[in-house]
Amino acid sequence: MALYRLAADRGFGPAKCALALNDPKYRRTGGGAKPARVTHAPDPEYSEDARVAKLTGTVYLWAGVGEDGVVHEICVLRPLGLGLEKNAIEAVLFHSDWVLQ
Repeated sequence: MALYRLAADRGFGPAKCALALNDPKYRRTGGGAKPARVTHAPDPEYSEDARVAKLTGTVYLWAGVGEDGVVHEICVLRPLGLGLEKNAIEAVLFHSDWVLQ
């Protein structure tokens, strides 16, 4: 775990995600905990580069939602490229509403 922390501290994104995915401050489903529920989730903007390339698919993200219902951590699990990850992250951070149950 120390190597992940060192890599994360130096800005290595995958290491930051690995640490965030295992952070106990984010509830896991099971054992009485329920996942956060999205009450409003608009589609992210489609980038012009992706439109020109006719790129289709889904960007998969992991979001660490705090007890306050705010996304505190976000990681790209499956990217597509051409700016779609950035747009997906912005949609989650700035245009969606989460409710914890």
